[in-house]
This record gives sequence, structure tokens and C-alpha cells, in this order.
Amino acid sequence: MVMKKLIPTSILTLLVLGGAANSAYAAISADGQSGDTRTTVGFTDDNNIVDPTEGEIGLTRIPSTFDFGRSNKVSTTVQSIAATNAGAQYVSATDLRTAKTAWSITAQASEMVNVLDRSDKISNATLQISGDAMTQKDGNWSATNDVAVNTVNLNSGGDSARFVSTTAADTSSLPGQEVGARLSNIQLNLAANQGTSEQQYSGAVTWNLEAVPNPS
Repeated sequence: MVMKKLIPTSILTLLVLGGAANSAYAAISADGQSGDTRTTVGFTDDNNIVDPTEGEIGLTRIPSTFDFGRSNKVSTTVQSIAATNAGAQYVSATDLRTAKTAWSITAQASEMVNVLDRSDKISNATLQISGDAMTQKDGNWSATNDVAVNTVNLNSGGDSARFVSTTAADTSSLPGQEVGARLSNIQLNLAANQGTSEQQYSGAVTWNLEAVPNPS
């Protein structure tokens, strides 16, 4: 059966990776007698949240950013960098259709590109995302068997992979609550010698909701 995408536009999670640029973050006086190190802190919501629409199915929650830090070192060996987001992150959908059918959520990672020089790209990277099947009702999250969650390994600029899918063709057992995955492990795996020292890179993960059309 042909899969039908039910959202008109891509919904993105920002990827951030970089090494600290000495010239931007620290300065030593001309006489060498003093110096300043920049101190920064920022606050953000860990998820983008959209209210569901009555009679429709749609994505309701995705991570806002996967932040892999800004003080990484270019390595001559393979390295894995864990996301530094502090709060819980979710990928979920809410089905308010009258006739409920199976659906899934796919993920696809873009290339990671230098924010100042788009010709400079990280060419060999894999984003690994794991999670636990969860449902949310009245503000409370609990484990569920109504969806399955796969660990995905997304090659930078590569194909999409199915991350969340319902476990039954008839999903009428889900009476309008939010269902999906609570992310438990986000790793950026880099081959040796990826990136340029003191540069920042960004990309995105695109989440697509796909569903089998209702029977005619």
C-alpha cells in the first residue's frame, strides 16, 4: 500500500557541533599581563510543541536542538560525541482522526555545514538516536506497547529511517493521547579528521509523519 505523508512541510531539529574559536572566546592583552576568557550560558526549551488539530493526525512534539557542544577537538581517530541537552526530549504524534490507521515517524539527517563557509562540510558522520516508547495523557508520560521505537543510525546527507511506528493496523485503542518516543541516547559518531579546528557546524534532522490512508 502506498504511504502518504500527512504533513505539508518538513519539521526540523537543529544539529549543532563545533570547537571553540580562541580569537572569539579569549583575548590576551598586548603586553601579555592580563587576559579575558568569555563566559556564556543559554537557556532554551528542549522540545518544539504543536497543539493537535481536531479530526487530523500530526506531529505534536520534536526536539528543538541536538547540541553536541562547541569545544570539541578534531581527532585523528574515530570519536563519538554525546548530545549535551539537559532536559527530556520527545518525538511524538497525536491522532484525532475518527477512523484511526497505522502511522510511523521517519528521521533524516542533513549534512553538517560550517556556519561561516558552506563549502566546508563534515563528510563522514552518523547520528545515532535511541528512545523508549511512551504515551502522554494529562501531562503524565508512561510506557506503552502501542508503538515500537527503533534505534536509527542516520548518515549525514543520507536516507531516512523509520524511528517510531504503531504496532497495530487499527489504532483505535489510542483515544487521542500523544504517543511516541522519549529519547534516551543521542550520539554523533565521526570518522577521523572530521571538521576544521575552531569552527562551528550545523545541520538538521527532518522528521516526517507517514500514515497508511484510511480504507475507502
